[in-house]
Amino acid sequence: MGPHPAAVVFFAPSTLVCEYGNGSVAAYLLNASGSPIGSSRREMVVGLSGAEGAVIDPVTGDFLFGTYGGGNRIVRVTGFAAPPKCPVDFNEDCFLDFTDFDLFVENFEAGTAKADFNADGFITFEDFDAFVGALERGGC
Repeated sequence: MGPHPAAVVFFAPSTLVCEYGNGSVAAYLLNASGSPIGSSRREMVVGLSGAEGAVIDPVTGDFLFGTYGGGNRIVRVTGFAAPPKCPVDFNEDCFLDFTDFDLFVENFEAGTAKADFNADGFITFEDFDAFVGALERGGC
């Protein structure tokens, strides 16, 4: 099942900003340096008294927004595709850290299929190098 037909669609690099004073969440296009372009503002969620924080649910792709002061609630916006799995996040906890590295090494030493990081059908030091390189670059 794809995104809901009425869902906001992002065709270019964008960011969402919780605007506490406006009680809204707005989407902005990003410029080449990764900064929001003010003139590109599009309201995504309105009527959130005290919009303070947001996160994407890594399993469902839903956007979760928190409010503070005017109701203290969590608002869920559905209709988005789940983000792709990150191959470097070896324990799938949505954080890249030493645990992912340790788990990869364990699988590499045991020769499990999960350690075939470059998916060429063989477990070699090329997999090890590709994993470490991806981890150093931030993974996903």
